[in-house]
Amino acid sequence: MLRKHMVLGRILRFKGEFTDSRNHLETAEGIVKECKELNFDKDRLDLTCDYADTLRELGELGLAESRLYSDIKRRDDAYCISGKSRLELTLAEVLLASGHIEYTENICLNVQCRGGLLKFERLRFQITIAKIRHSMSDNPGTSISLIKALTEVRKSTLTNGYTTRIIMLSSYEVLPNMAGAHAEASRKEVDVLGGHATPGGTKHWIAGQGHWAQSRGFTEIVDNPIPSTEEGEK
Repeated sequence: MLRKHMVLGRILRFKGEFTDSRNHLETAEGIVKECKELNFDKDRLDLTCDYADTLRELGELGLAESRLYSDIKRRDDAYCISGKSRLELTLAEVLLASGHIEYTENICLNVQCRGGLLKFERLRFQITIAKIRHSMSDNPGTSISLIKALTEVRKSTLTNGYTTRIIMLSSYEVLPNMAGAHAEASRKEVDVLGGHATPGGTKHWIAGQGHWAQSRGFTEIVDNPIPSTEEGEK
């Protein structure tokens, strides 16, 4: 029953049904609390991150932050480093949404120093760093992280569409603010890396991407074909 509610909670979040997602994840959390004699360590990691991502989508940032800090402390107290980077990257998105830019950057730098990130974690790291750099008006830094994110997202079939296209649109947005040679090289790299992006994909695979797309004005065009900048100039 635990994993049934966890899976449903995740799937519903992917579909954008955040309130229903929360209900299933709360039920799963209740099962973990009731069955204290059982070891749910791996499940607890997934549950905490999925629950926090759903809360982030719902705008309940304080509660998401509290849940994540609680699980990080529990693992630190048990000298358990496994899963810490995933928890901290989930926390970074929540803190970034709350406007804590400098603190978010420090968390990401700690994650980077720790190393050993899994595929999804590498992607989330680059997306978060890109948002941080964008908030600092660091256009070259934003572009570099977005290109690295495109490299990572190509390794997944789950979202070769929505997430890829948001990253591409974000990249094209910063290019006009960069020096000519760097902008041209970056544009070509974005065109190549994102060239196979098509409409579709899992829309809410990475928490916060929908909010980012809306804040940048991408929501109306993200489901349409994205021309390269060369095509856009014709």
